[in-house]
Amino acid sequence: MRKRKGRMTLALLLTAAMVLTMTPALAFAAGDSGGQVNRISGGNRYDTAAQTALGAYPNGAAAVIIARGDNEGQFADGLAASYLSAVKEAPILLTSPGSLPQETEDAVKKLKPDTAYILGGELAVSAAVAGKLKSLGLKVERLQGANRYATAAMIAAQGGKTDTALVVSGSAPADSLVAGPLASSEKRPILLVSKDSVPGETKQAIAGLNIKTIDVVGGETVVSKAVYEKLGASARYAGHDRIETSLEVAKNLFPAPQAFSIVGYLNLADAVGAAAYGDPIIYVKNSLAEVQPYLAGAATSSARFNIFGGPLAVNSAVADALQKLKLLGEIFTVVLDAGHGGTDPGAVSSVATGSLTEADLNEQQTRILGELLQGYGVNVVYTRDIIPERDNSISVSQDLQNRVDVANNLNADLFLSIHHNSFDGQSAHGVETYYCSSKLVAETVEPSILLAKNIVDSIAELGFYNRGHKDNIFMVTKYTTMPSVLIEAGFMSNDAEVLKVADKKMQLAIAQAIADTIIDFYNL
Repeated sequence: MRKRKGRMTLALLLTAAMVLTMTPALAFAAGDSGGQVNRISGGNRYDTAAQTALGAYPNGAAAVIIARGDNEGQFADGLAASYLSAVKEAPILLTSPGSLPQETEDAVKKLKPDTAYILGGELAVSAAVAGKLKSLGLKVERLQGANRYATAAMIAAQGGKTDTALVVSGSAPADSLVAGPLASSEKRPILLVSKDSVPGETKQAIAGLNIKTIDVVGGETVVSKAVYEKLGASARYAGHDRIETSLEVAKNLFPAPQAFSIVGYLNLADAVGAAAYGDPIIYVKNSLAEVQPYLAGAATSSARFNIFGGPLAVNSAVADALQKLKLLGEIFTVVLDAGHGGTDPGAVSSVATGSLTEADLNEQQTRILGELLQGYGVNVVYTRDIIPERDNSISVSQDLQNRVDVANNLNADLFLSIHHNSFDGQSAHGVETYYCSSKLVAETVEPSILLAKNIVDSIAELGFYNRGHKDNIFMVTKYTTMPSVLIEAGFMSNDAEVLKVADKKMQLAIAQAIADTIIDFYNL
């Protein structure tokens, strides 16, 4: 969910057993379709963080950041570490509270820093750890506040005054850690809040650093609406779970990513160090299924996929799928356009469906079709997700041009506009499709005609009167530069037919008929 200002208790599984693997950092060659896949891992979380740091700073670093790495600490200080990493140009290393892990010590020796910044008080990172770092010849500076909120504010102050900041929950690290790469790449400080209040330390930091624009990462279960409004935030980026939240942040805050950080959704420790790479963090489970549509549409053939953690954290099936992933420009892309919308409702039904509008019915049918096509591996783009919502300031021609521009700018393979018909009286019924024989790109006319015929014939087999495929000069079919068809999937003005096409089972059947036609036509 993306929430704009003025427009539209998470219990984390941090006690899950930490994944152990002896797999070293390993690069995989690019597959036939996918980009380069690289796995960065070690024998445990501390080793993975060490390998991550060494990979990001192969020539060493003047400073290192030391953060608590066990689950019990909820990565509270690590949430803001990515900003300090950017400010100090320093990698992030993890430690246990009581002692410096050997893997971390070895990484320090290889990086050869002069300074170590310890995050948090001695309960988080003990005096023994600080002493060990000093014995390695490092100057040690501890950034410590009275609590996690104060520590985050202290870290934010290291970069001086700034216009923008990211605000996250101090007790929901899964959502919050996906903000890290943006803090690193754009040098935007991260400040913490509790679910229902803005701590004094955070308020002081906002005022003292002259912060004017705040983006919140995380849903209302971790940062309430009241807190969002009290902050005067500009936007909220959140999903129903941590995977969806990672996708929302990636989609909205990384417009043209060249690389992606792939992290196991239970292995939050790996996300701490991954933030320093500045690439969007994408959480995955045991397959690529939930994130594949996004990656296929966002990644280019030269994209890099960095997997953080061993095969038990991110399994080999995910790595294999990334290598075989059909990327942007290689995957078949369909732009689906739900006709009308916003202040333009289209036709309105007056029967038992209530005040059902054509715009709503178009949207329902379009989304069901899109989900089916995605299941076939098709990259689906919805015009309503991209174009401005129609209001009185947008003319009909501009609204239609916006829809055309979505398809043309994407260089899509197919454009479909979904509508439902209307006529005076009850007599008109049936389905029909439209193509344009005067399309600007002549070679797209013939496939448009064939698709229009095949689609209407396929839908008619569900028991609809076949009104045929017809030539007409609609803006969305004439000016799109790929094959395009406008579908009229029944009549809103016919009481019996509108009840039929509003039925969810029939909508699924219509969507399946259209999807099967496309798959067969293009041999997908």
